[in-house]
Amino acid sequence: MSNDKDSAVLDPCQFCGSAAISLTKCRFLRGFMHYGYCNDCSVTGPQKLTEADAIAAWNTRQPTQSDVLAPVGTKGKYVCDGFELPCHVTAHIEGWLEVKFKGDNSPAVIRPSRFAAQEQSK
Repeated sequence: MSNDKDSAVLDPCQFCGSAAISLTKCRFLRGFMHYGYCNDCSVTGPQKLTEADAIAAWNTRQPTQSDVLAPVGTKGKYVCDGFELPCHVTAHIEGWLEVKFKGDNSPAVIRPSRFAAQEQSK
């Protein structure tokens, strides 16, 4: 069961510090799933069946490996809808990754979850 603080207030984003947090819902088989969403860096919290559980999960969430931004200079690939394009990270912009694709000097801004870092060879 969540405490009074968890059931009333969404804490600031654990990743960018923003206070612009929304409690969001999406349709699910049995109704709706609820989750916290940062309006600045687009991080989402765990999906829960109740608003109170979603708030508690947001307020106690710990960063996972996929939440950690790849360091500038990291080589990897952009992965989306079955496509994989080689690229490298050139900057971090408010929780997003700026990348440059192989053979193209124009930067693009992508969600960190769409970037797969190249494994380091030993």
